Amino acid sequence: MLMDEIANAIRSSRTINLWYNGGMRVVEPHCCGYGTDGQGLLRCWHVSGHSQSGMQPWWRLFRLDEMRDFSIGDEFKGTRPLYNPVSDQAIKRVVAKL
Repeated sequence: MLMDEIANAIRSSRTINLWYNGGMRVVEPHCCGYGTDGQGLLRCWHVSGHSQSGMQPWWRLFRLDEMRDFSIGDEFKGTRPLYNPVSDQAIKRVVAKL
C-alpha cells in the first residue's frame, strides 16, 4: 500500500521520486496521513523536478491518488524550514511524521 511505503520513507528519512501533476519530482516527505474527507495526503519539501508554479524548493501537499511512478530515493537529513511537526491543518489523521 502506498501510504505504508510513504510512512516507511518518512521513518527512514528517504526521499521519494514520483510523477505528480505533469512531471517527475523529488521530494523529502515530512508527514503523511488522511484529510477530513479520508483522502490520503503527503506533506513534503519539493527538492527538484517538475513544478507548475516554478517555486522550488518549497512545501507541497500531494494527494496520494494522483501520484504515479513512485519510488524511494536517497537519505536526507532533518526537517526543512517552517515545518511544524505538531500541527498540519490539512492532515487530520497522521500516519507518520518527522
